[in-house]
Amino acid sequence: MLLTNEFILFFTILFFLLGFSLSYLILPVIINVVKSLELFEKVSDRSSHNCPVPSFGGVAFFIIILLALGFSGEIYDRTQVLALLPGVLIVFFTGLKDDLTGTKPSTKIVMQLLAGASLVAYPQFNISDLNGFLGIHQISEWLMFPLSLLVIIFFINAYNLIDGIDGYAGLIGVVIFSFYAFIFGFVSDWLMLSICVAMIGGLIAFLRFNFSSYGKKIFLGDTGSLLLGFVIIAFVFYITSKDYAHQLTFFVPEQNLPYVLLAILFVPTFDALRVFITRLINHKSPFKADRTHMHHIILDKFEWTHKKTTFVIAIVNVILVALVTIICHYNTQLISASLFVLITVFVTMFLNRQVKKISKR
Repeated sequence: MLLTNEFILFFTILFFLLGFSLSYLILPVIINVVKSLELFEKVSDRSSHNCPVPSFGGVAFFIIILLALGFSGEIYDRTQVLALLPGVLIVFFTGLKDDLTGTKPSTKIVMQLLAGASLVAYPQFNISDLNGFLGIHQISEWLMFPLSLLVIIFFINAYNLIDGIDGYAGLIGVVIFSFYAFIFGFVSDWLMLSICVAMIGGLIAFLRFNFSSYGKKIFLGDTGSLLLGFVIIAFVFYITSKDYAHQLTFFVPEQNLPYVLLAILFVPTFDALRVFITRLINHKSPFKADRTHMHHIILDKFEWTHKKTTFVIAIVNVILVALVTIICHYNTQLISASLFVLITVFVTMFLNRQVKKISKR
């Protein structure tokens, strides 16, 4: 099939409209079904809402992903579709079970391990060369396989943890998939670009309901946050395993690309690491829930609305990616790494200072 520019543009727009339309049409149905069956998320002392809200928004994204994979596979290439599908199914049904009746943390971890293993078993998602990142090139498969599983499990749960206020996980998802779409468009990976724009369309429509009043409001739930987290980290493995680092040298040297990818995923990754480490330092369980996440700190300190807090963090994330890209473009890996660490330390100090101010109230 001849892939002309007009053909690619047409189908890119079509996939965006597919994601948007499906999300916009399916979410009200899910809300009505959840209300009729009273499948509400329980309100706790950490909840940012006083009333029960439906939390099965991820069902819409499961349908979007399946259709986007199916259609794009027919148009472009089925290989990547087959690699993604098993993990998508495992993570979705794990999240759905958790939203319906609850699931033991150990069971969720085991299912995430299976999803991760099914992903990295395919060469398209199996990283064997880090292109000189941290001085590492070829890496043993025996070492990379368990490390890959740890990264996948960590990020799935890190993304789940940012689903704490209205619009937050959704808008951060839009930011992440938008950067992915740019990367895939630049390297002419039209299949992955199609999936990204479908997810962007779906998330934009979801935000309309997530920011809405209680009558029309819906949350992602574990069904959505676990699924989105899996797809997002899967794309990182895909980008890294391909020869895209070489094709993206117009923006950053090959060995510096991981810093840009870390910047794209900065919000969930940094927040989870900071919270876990802080809890351990304070002799608390790293899994004990509290209000020390970045969105909670900003919400409590500045007393902003959910929408303002969400948009400010998303804008900062975009600025951070641009800044890290510029740093990595003009500097060596050592300087890039040093400046990246410096930025991370600065953000950590800022947030810790706000936590102290909040505790003194």
